[in-house]
This record gives sequence, structure tokens and C-alpha cells, in this order.
Amino acid sequence: MGEDEQLVFISYTSGDRDRVEPIADALIASGVDAWMDKKRLKAGQNWDFEIRRALDKAAVLVVFISDKSVTKRGYVQREIRLALEKAEEKLVDDIYLIPVLLDENVTVPDLIKDLQFIRYNDEAFQEHLLDAVRHQLERLGLAIEVAQNEAEISWQFYSHREFRDGIPGCEADFRLPRLSSTKHPMVSQIGDIVRGELFLELADLRYQTLLPDPEEFNFGQDKYRRTHTLDASPQTPKVKGRILSLAYWLHSYYARAAHPNHGVSTYCFLVDPLCYIRSLEMIFADATVALDAIRSEVRSHLVTIQGEDGDEHVDRDWIERGTETWDDFRAFTFEEKGIKLHFPPYQVAPYAAGPQTALVGYEKIAAFVSPVFKSALDIEYVGLGEGTFSTPIELGETGV
Repeated sequence: MGEDEQLVFISYTSGDRDRVEPIADALIASGVDAWMDKKRLKAGQNWDFEIRRALDKAAVLVVFISDKSVTKRGYVQREIRLALEKAEEKLVDDIYLIPVLLDENVTVPDLIKDLQFIRYNDEAFQEHLLDAVRHQLERLGLAIEVAQNEAEISWQFYSHREFRDGIPGCEADFRLPRLSSTKHPMVSQIGDIVRGELFLELADLRYQTLLPDPEEFNFGQDKYRRTHTLDASPQTPKVKGRILSLAYWLHSYYARAAHPNHGVSTYCFLVDPLCYIRSLEMIFADATVALDAIRSEVRSHLVTIQGEDGDEHVDRDWIERGTETWDDFRAFTFEEKGIKLHFPPYQVAPYAAGPQTALVGYEKIAAFVSPVFKSALDIEYVGLGEGTFSTPIELGETGV
């Protein structure tokens, strides 16, 4: 991995800052690129925007758990659930999240009770934490190498950054893909397609700077408050059969807006011959029945997950409004066990709940998939009926 792909995100509740800050200092002094909001955020920057994009770029997350954090309703559950989902993106189930117990008798959240903890009160705590971080980064690099070898496709990312001061100004930070394969030479075109799509987003952002409002912006303001910002951070590419999926976290902030926007753009391709799967509807022979099945699975999952996150009243109407048509499922990736649907804030839950995801197992929709995509996904033998399989195949449980 490149240096900019080894970011270590420090997650903690504000009440533990005095204990966590010296630990972050020690990691930084040891050469670790540790990101802690108190140290990285500059005056005038949008804290929500910067924290979210740092979290999405992080290779490892160190989450500090204490009596204070577990009593903050929903805090630990949401942070840890996001970390576990990102662990799946990193290709190895246990390489992303490092839990640190700040208090001896703190109640460990059920989501991570089976993980290996590091205890703050251990005599060699600093040494153990540094070893764990370095070990996780090494394993992540190895996991990505293994995934590329198995897919016979190589990928890397390079940076595109630009900044133009103005009233308003414009700032962009992209990680753009470059793919190659001797087995599937057309995959090199994926980089061109994704770059084109992302630069269209950037062109729209630049257009907004041509519409200055002297009543809203002036050079006396802090530049962060008068700058439109767009950040595109890729997740690890996924290859299922002969289909490659690439998802990007898109973070945008329009100057003087109430809050930033966070969303996901996805790009899925049949690799040989190279075909762009622009909509999920394309893969189904019976799209009407498939939509009903997907709606049912996603809605059930979202109700369950939002309830577990501590929401006292899950808004089922909100979920239904955001999962009605094929366009509502426009962000999707093909995972090992099913199709993952990605939803930005506001689509199926309040902004504060953040982006949401749901996994629809292949066993739920295989009967409606067209033959060419069944073959491409290697799901020909997934049964025609729910829970029925033509040949033994381990799919696991549906859900994220």
C-alpha cells in the first residue's frame, strides 16, 4: 500500500480526549499516520465533513471504549457497525478494527465481544498497540495482494488534487483507479470510465463557482467557509466471478451549507467482454418480481438495523419511500454472498444516522437473474426457491 493508504483513524468520545490524546501522540512519534480530530482539524474547517472523509480513507480504525462512550446512546453501536462493514471492504474480516478498553470493567458491545482487545492498564500497553497497528497494516497489504492474484486483475490508485481560491472557491481530492490484467485486458478501460464519471461531478462543482453571490461570500471570510469541496475515496474493488465492483465514498460540502453531504457512487462491470452495468435492473430476466424481492429484503434489514442502533422509533414510512423504485437502488456492489445496496443520508433514515447499507443474499434473487449474469456471478447452482440449493453451497446469513 502507498503511504496515503495507511491512515489510522482514532475513534473516541470527547469525554476521553485527555486520555486518548497522549496515545495518539505516541503513535505519531513512532511513525504512524494517526488521524485524531483535535490534531488534524483546522480553524474554519467543517468538522463533520473532515471526520467522515478521514474515516473512509482509513486503513485501520482504533476505537477507544470506556464507561463514558458506552453510556452515550447509539455512539458505540454506530461507530463499530461502520467499522465492521469497512472491515469487509478491506477483504479480511479482522484486520480493520482494533478495540482498546480504557476502563477495566467496561461493558463490551456485543458486536465486537469476540475480537482481541488491548487494555489501557496493561503494563506494555503502548508497545502492544503499536505492534497491533503495524500488524494490521501489513495484513491488509497482503490481503489486497492475494485478492488481486485470485482475480488476475491488478489495481492501484493515484491522486488528483486541485484548489482554486475564490468567492466561492473550489477544492477537489480524488483517488483515481488504474487497472490492468493479462487475462482480461479490457479492464484497463474501467479507469477511463470511472475517471470520466468523477470528473463530470467535479465539472458540476466548478460550475457553482461561476455563480458568486456578493451577499454570501467575500475574501474576508475563512477560505474553508467559502470553498466548495468534493472528495472521492475508493473502497477496495470486489471481484465476484467475472464481475468487478468499485464503490466510491463521495463527500461534498457547498460553502455556507448547513452540513456536508455523504454518498456512494458505484461502478460495476462484466470484465470480459467489458460491459458497464449501469443499473441493477439490467441483470434480471424478471425485473418486476426481482424488485419486489429486493424491496422486501432491504426493508426488513433496515428496520432491524436501525432498531439495533438505538433508535426508539424506526420510521418505516421513510424506509419505504426510499426503497420504492429501481432508481432507489442505483448504488450497488456485487459481494461474495449477495448484492449490497448503499443509501446516502436522508434516503432511508435521518441525516444523523449516516449512510445505510443492506445485503440481499443471492439465494433470495437468483431465480430472477438472467442466465448470462448467473454465469458471470458463479451463482448458477443457487436454488430457484428460497433456502433451496441445487448443489451444496455455503452462503451464510443474509444481512450486513
